[in-house]
Amino acid sequence: MDESACVYVASGMTVTFTNHASGAPVVWLVNRGVTIQGTVNLNGAAGIYANASYSAGGPGGFRGGIGRYWYGTGSPGFGPGGGQLTASTGGNGSYKHVGIGGGPAYGNDRILPLIGGSGGAAMGGAGADQTTAVEAAGERF
Repeated sequence: MDESACVYVASGMTVTFTNHASGAPVVWLVNRGVTIQGTVNLNGAAGIYANASYSAGGPGGFRGGIGRYWYGTGSPGFGPGGGQLTASTGGNGSYKHVGIGGGPAYGNDRILPLIGGSGGAAMGGAGADQTTAVEAAGERF
């Protein structure tokens, strides 16, 4: 958790968060304003087609499915909206809306409670999702 007087991410700038060992989501507590004109990156790792391991979720997010290793079958993504696996493809993870081939939708615009994004299923590769919350002067973004 980071507490700041204000947050400003300028156009063309990228702020990247990486996983904490606890798997906790990113929470910014801000006393004043938040202006994000650039990019805040909380991406999970991309899946790799011929990899026999799960793709890591971003901060607070769930893992993606295991890559299709040689002639294996891959696996679905983790989390309440984890991507589903079919005979020919791996689906996207879902959050507020169902992703293409994803699991059920969950969550809301206010991301309360703070639940991580669901990982995608892996056939040819899958990313995993993340969660963040920014609170400024009592308003959540």
